[in-house]
Amino acid sequence: MMPADVSSPKAMRLILRPAERADAEDIAKLHVRTWQAAYRDLVPADYLASLSVERRRTIWMQEVASTTSELLVAADEKGVLGFVNFGAARDATAHEAAGEIYALYVAPECWGQGLGRTLCRRALERLVLRGRRSCYLWMLEGNARAARFYEGAGFLLDAGKTAPYPIAGQTLALAFYARENLQTLDAADLQSATQLASARGLARQAEALVLERVAVDAAGREFFLSPEAAAAWRNMQAAAAAEGVILEVLSAFRSEARQREIVAAKRAAGEALVSILRVCAAPGFSEHHRACAVDVGSPDAPPLEEDFEQSGAFAWLTRHAAEFGFALSYPRDNPLGYQFEPWHWCYHASL
Repeated sequence: MMPADVSSPKAMRLILRPAERADAEDIAKLHVRTWQAAYRDLVPADYLASLSVERRRTIWMQEVASTTSELLVAADEKGVLGFVNFGAARDATAHEAAGEIYALYVAPECWGQGLGRTLCRRALERLVLRGRRSCYLWMLEGNARAARFYEGAGFLLDAGKTAPYPIAGQTLALAFYARENLQTLDAADLQSATQLASARGLARQAEALVLERVAVDAAGREFFLSPEAAAAWRNMQAAAAAEGVILEVLSAFRSEARQREIVAAKRAAGEALVSILRVCAAPGFSEHHRACAVDVGSPDAPPLEEDFEQSGAFAWLTRHAAEFGFALSYPRDNPLGYQFEPWHWCYHASL
């Protein structure tokens, strides 16, 4: 696995977090200029030129305060680069367990960099935790870029379902996209996994809401930690590099929804739940949920295998990780009942 290229745009400091009142101005400005860029061939130019930042600021102030929906932003030091707004389905005819993405916008200069994909995935994960089993959205017909994006995210067009969209004296049309089966682990397995984890004395792990990107691999996968853990990881990684030791991120933050997918895939392959939970945390019980754990790799060891114990990276971590607040979570014969994982290190502020 290749480490992130620090000279690329993807190496910028990026934070995913719930929106705050102070973000409303940035969100409104981004909303207006994204409309002007994305819809210039679909919506009359006079209408786009008349879009009001002030009006949208009021709207987004209300959404920030909403208790029935969520508004997440992706931001760097300069401000908001993208946002996603989502919650329960607003269509009265929708299934009661359906969710909806109300809005997803990314700054035009960030198009094609994976930021929209990250926001969409995070929204779907949060909807799963809200008990939503499907998600839909409405999109302006003719927006080919958005159509490709949502189809790539697993949404399917329902060609028989459209809605009128009056704008600037014209009536445009909205297309309907839906994604079904968000929850891949059935209720019985989820309940059993929770019971087995509790019986082993494992504690539930609260899912982090504020995430900082720490790496992007060669395949474009992004890895996030909490801001505090991210700072500690970067310091540790730099100290190791100064001694000629490369530490790579193989896995970092993992949502509870993603953990459900992982367990479900193993179940579908025929593995017994008890066996799965010896090598994989039950959903809701993983240290990765708190965005403080890192699965570490190195060029001189195969990824996520016990042979990592023989690597120079493991030897360095054994000597120095505690100096940066990291500890090996699952040593040999650990009392938590997990297999030995020499690659799994967790940040603890008190170390």
